[in-house]
Amino acid sequence: MADQPRLEAALENERRSAVGFPVAPKVSLTFQDSPPADGQAPTEGRSQDIVDALKRIRDAGATEFCFDAAAETEQVVLDTIEQFVQEIRLKLE
Repeated sequence: MADQPRLEAALENERRSAVGFPVAPKVSLTFQDSPPADGQAPTEGRSQDIVDALKRIRDAGATEFCFDAAAETEQVVLDTIEQFVQEIRLKLE
């Protein structure tokens, strides 16, 4: 990540190792039938858009993800998680 050197310096300052230190950005997760529009997060879009965005974030240094599945109902959140498992997860391994 762009701030990786700053993170490593801050950890070193606290006598902590950066080795194995998790980097888990919080990202929104919204499936839709079109690519992300202007102003939307890159993880709001079609399945492949989300896969591509997560790979870019992972390549920048993320080791884990914290997802924000913005939805009005519990069922929509559960459906989003299920869709993530079915369409995204295996493509990230």
